[in-house]
Amino acid sequence: MRYLQQRLFTFCMNEGELFRYNISQFITLLNGLKNIKVQIDDED
Repeated sequence: MRYLQQRLFTFCMNEGELFRYNISQFITLLNGLKNIKVQIDDED
């Protein structure tokens, strides 16, 4: 769980990759957190 949260907080887009790929990676990360029922506060 902590690993996924750390990845979320440090996520950044890679310049050489397509925008669509970066968004897909971000959504995959969020879904992973959702699947293990991690609550993300508005402050985060």
